[in-house]
Amino acid sequence: MAYSISNTRSAVNRFDGGLLSCFAMTGEAFRLADNISQVIT
Repeated sequence: MAYSISNTRSAVNRFDGGLLSCFAMTGEAFRLADNISQVIT
């Protein structure tokens, strides 16, 4: 039982990490686009 709980927790942690990296990459992309638009104008 404890084994499956720790397995579930590590799976959730991996999922959260994936979400966080997705948000981080999206934020980077928006910041990059913002910088590019400032250079163009």
